[in-house]
Amino acid sequence: CNLTQLPPKMEKLTEMVEFDASFNLLERFEVDILKWEKLHSLFLMHNKLEEYSVKSVWGHPTLSGMDLRDNTKIILPDGNLGDIKLPLLTYLHLGNNSININMQFNKDRFPNLQYLYLNGNTLKIFPDTSLKETITNLGIARCNLTSLPSHVSDFDNLEYLDARDNNFIIVDAQLKRRLQENNAESYFSGNP
Repeated sequence: CNLTQLPPKMEKLTEMVEFDASFNLLERFEVDILKWEKLHSLFLMHNKLEEYSVKSVWGHPTLSGMDLRDNTKIILPDGNLGDIKLPLLTYLHLGNNSININMQFNKDRFPNLQYLYLNGNTLKIFPDTSLKETITNLGIARCNLTSLPSHVSDFDNLEYLDARDNNFIIVDAQLKRRLQENNAESYFSGNP
């Protein structure tokens, strides 16, 4: 079925562990998921999400996986929102939303983030060096980048880097070494 909105009073489903409303026409997700205290996975990909409960989504204490890709009308919190804190989040996919991402990805907000996919957006703020011990997979293809910050070579556990179709002219020698040492899967095609 193609949902455009969810039934009212969804907050009463307090035993919710995983919620998946992907591949619908969902425009609103105004559910206070903080009431779903056991929630660990939220999948809202391939919708038309415009409105959602920003504070509950970006401040959920038990959420470990979130996929919001392919929602071209979605609005993310900007870098100034102090309420972003996802202590258990390990997987975040924001790919193919065709939006500007001004959010700060750092260890204070995302202390356990391992898989971060930002492909197909304009990345205004690059993930912080404080994530160097946790990030293993980083998707930054088609992010309108002209260079990679030097601190990417400090991402000790990097196993996957997709940097295709940006505007890089050079890849830092230290990053090349890091990728070789880690036997990482890496993609740079489509860069000059």
